[in-house]
Amino acid sequence: MAYAKRFFVFIIACLLGSAYASTIFEKRLADFGYEDFTAKTYKCNDFYITLPQLSGYAFLSLYILPKPSKIGNASVTVFFNNAKLAELEISKLECTETCLARIPLPSDLIKEESLLRVCLIPSSGTTQLTLSNESTIGYYKMPVFEKSGFRKCIVTDNKCVDKYRAVLGEDLNVRIEVTNLGNESAYIVVEAKRSVAGERKTKKELGNLRFDANILPNETKEFYYTVRVKESSRFNLPPAALYYQDAFGKQKMILSNPVTIYPKGFPDVNAVLIADSASLDKVEVRVIVSNNSANKLNDVEVKLIAKGASVTPEKQVISVAGKTQEKASFQLKPLQKELYVSCIVLVEDYNQELRCNEIRINLKEENYVLIAIFSTIFIIIALAVFIYLNSQKS
Repeated sequence: MAYAKRFFVFIIACLLGSAYASTIFEKRLADFGYEDFTAKTYKCNDFYITLPQLSGYAFLSLYILPKPSKIGNASVTVFFNNAKLAELEISKLECTETCLARIPLPSDLIKEESLLRVCLIPSSGTTQLTLSNESTIGYYKMPVFEKSGFRKCIVTDNKCVDKYRAVLGEDLNVRIEVTNLGNESAYIVVEAKRSVAGERKTKKELGNLRFDANILPNETKEFYYTVRVKESSRFNLPPAALYYQDAFGKQKMILSNPVTIYPKGFPDVNAVLIADSASLDKVEVRVIVSNNSANKLNDVEVKLIAKGASVTPEKQVISVAGKTQEKASFQLKPLQKELYVSCIVLVEDYNQELRCNEIRINLKEENYVLIAIFSTIFIIIALAVFIYLNSQKS
């Protein structure tokens, strides 16, 4: 299982490839003429920078070297044009030898001539912090995905809802919507999470549950699959998962909203047992299953219950399309002259059990000798009448 999970992550990484930020404008602090900034006690430094007014997403990328380690509560506080942007603990940053703090810049704060202030706050475990002049500020084109643009819902009556009252046995049309809010295209992987163990009996996912696509800036993609409602208790469809790479190539996952289903009864299905013919040697019957719902019934098991006879076949499995009916035929070999026959119909997809009507069949031996005598007498009488009528004419 762990190997399969790692393999899936690898596949996602390959699919996503290099679909992340492309640089519009970027400069290092060194390009503005600044050296590394080192602090052994609380210390701030100002950086005056000139930025063009461009259309894109602006970010600060600060590279900080902690010594002797990043243990403790050392931190960095960042201000931009006198507005506080972030206060970050060094121990919580992405660190190898150097730690990286990636901070978005709100567009309304950016001026042509701007002031960046960085305050380094060492600690007992991290006695020295150095801000590298390789730190950058820039504009980027990138895909953007947010929870508000990632939605899961049930499609019904030209609406899409996240709470739905379903008929038991109904096939629900589930839609997953993804919107790229950014200004760069991206390759995404969307997965409709399967039900958890405790809910697997309540529903059945049909169709593809994993999708991948290229999505353009400001484009919305829609993906569909089907859930069949099988139990009468309320349940949730788990949130869908969206896998993508963030602005700087880090793999991310966000979850959509869940969907709540309230089942409210079985589909309208009926079963009727009919006797077609009966003799001492063989009785033929059929079960007619009528599906008055709009959903196709798959794997409908029909089993005959016969007292006083053996049944062939023991059971039949049929499918019944919506608004139609199908039959299952059986032969009985009587073991006695009076039979009581009924049936059970199991609709597997919905955990629904139906009982047929019971029929009583009486089998009586016919007296063929008497039938022959009466037939002979009838023929003689008919012949005598025929002869008499012809003699009267002559």
